[in-house]
Amino acid sequence: MDDIQFLVNRDPDLSTLRSPLLGQLHEFWLALKMDDRLPARSDFQPNHIPLRLLPHIALIDVFRDGGDLRLSWRLVGTHITGSTGRDVTGRYFDELYAGADREDLMAAYVWLATNGRPLRWHGNSEFVNKDWLKFECAGFPLASDGQTVDKLLIGMVFARDPIGRRM
Repeated sequence: MDDIQFLVNRDPDLSTLRSPLLGQLHEFWLALKMDDRLPARSDFQPNHIPLRLLPHIALIDVFRDGGDLRLSWRLVGTHITGSTGRDVTGRYFDELYAGADREDLMAAYVWLATNGRPLRWHGNSEFVNKDWLKFECAGFPLASDGQTVDKLLIGMVFARDPIGRRM
């Protein structure tokens, strides 16, 4: 088990989403987006999100200090906490993640906050010592001013088998 590494692939092409749940979240985000302005967290209430998606959703706060970003888990759905075996709600990324995989763990979130465009990423769950557990995530930037990302809406699906359309 010591030779297993955290594997992650990032892809800004959301047409490659395999999970129908993440496809629904993408459609939800697109419906909020107006022209070239990013949607804000205030543009929707949790009860606007389809009920079956709620366990798969995380909301992340993005704090900016000059060129530095600090990320914090604001909300983490029950599918995510159950699959990973931990609840990170209210915790900062820099308090949770260390070691060789830190950069890989944070890269997708930093990319979202920096680029202001959706992103898909997927791989194994070695980051919680579950290399047999596969995941697929899709992230969607939110911005109170329509431009500067201050929150991330994340959908996560975990499965023992490769994530497929059957989910």
